[in-house]
Amino acid sequence: MERRRRQGAHPVDVATFISELSERTGLTGDDARAGTGAVLTVLRETLGQEDFGHLIGQLPADYAGLADAAG
Repeated sequence: MERRRRQGAHPVDVATFISELSERTGLTGDDARAGTGAVLTVLRETLGQEDFGHLIGQLPADYAGLADAAG
């Protein structure tokens, strides 16, 4: 799969992100979703609510649900 470089950030919805992560890593979709949620949970615990709120606010809304589902 050829990767195209884009200028600046571009939003990627959760379903696409999980699908691409699964494809690239060989993880199942459920494992990719759980792993993403775990990473977001660790970031929330490490950064604190204010900084995490800023970070998650930069992502499409569905990403917040991943962190909430993970713990």
